[in-house]
Amino acid sequence: MEYRALGSTDYRVSAVGLACRVGWPDDRGIVRVDPNEMIAAIQAGLDQGVNYVEIEPGPLAAECQEVVGKAVQGRGEGIILACPCGGPPARFSSTDSQVLRADSVAAEIEAGLRRLRISRIDVALCHWSDVRAPLAEVMAALLRLQERGDVGMIALSEFPVERIVEARRLGTVHVVRTPVNLLERDLCVDCIAYCCEYRLGLVAADPLCRGALSGPVIRERDTEPPARSRDRTGPSPKERETIRRLAAFAELKGRTLGQLAIAWALAQRGVSDVVCPAARPTQVREYIGAAGLALSAADIDEVEKTLSASDNRSIR
Repeated sequence: MEYRALGSTDYRVSAVGLACRVGWPDDRGIVRVDPNEMIAAIQAGLDQGVNYVEIEPGPLAAECQEVVGKAVQGRGEGIILACPCGGPPARFSSTDSQVLRADSVAAEIEAGLRRLRISRIDVALCHWSDVRAPLAEVMAALLRLQERGDVGMIALSEFPVERIVEARRLGTVHVVRTPVNLLERDLCVDCIAYCCEYRLGLVAADPLCRGALSGPVIRERDTEPPARSRDRTGPSPKERETIRRLAAFAELKGRTLGQLAIAWALAQRGVSDVVCPAARPTQVREYIGAAGLALSAADIDEVEKTLSASDNRSIR
């Protein structure tokens, strides 16, 4: 396993990390992951050198924390755990209580400590900044938790750059988490540039673009949301053609499409860690295999040509 500096912090994180969730909503209701398989998946990752494990937000985050707590119990020090504050915007949830608010931050962290059976959360992972909630109040709450020793680092997930700038005026932000994938490169251009300029740790999320880039080997039934885009529609015809071409290139390299997607995300400047779903041990082993796929300049150029042919935006 390759390890990388987490921005300007003293931490070194595995190039591939795990993003854990026990279920997600879709048109059929809640699609669930077998908790025992998730435990086995997390432990398979730890056995192969993964040291960054994050819990994704949402209505099932509490249940997920219990599962992750069981998976890491007795595994010793050195595991970096990221616990969520806040969650999906109201349009993705039956209640807006999941949206990041100052009055809920302390309660969420304290509950996370209890469920994970630990004394400190390494990373307070703040999701979806709510413009209705003054960021000064949210940062003040986080800094109090940090001073108390309950939290190590502060991370912002899917924050626009202007909100990251605002947060850094109010206190130290150590890590930024943002989607980085082959089909939505325009989402991360500004964020990557900002993190590189100010040496912030950069965690690349959703490298498989909600399953569209999973490929036939990695993807398994009901282990990832089938939808591609942020409004839960499937890949467009143009995207399907891009995926087909990328899969053909990955096959020439002796890798799966998912491994190519993860390796590409790892090759982007400033990326410390790429987090992938932890649902099944077989999936996790495939993901970790991408850490050993070093894309050459010629490989990246070939990928760029494929994407340019589909009018995708380059971030190199």
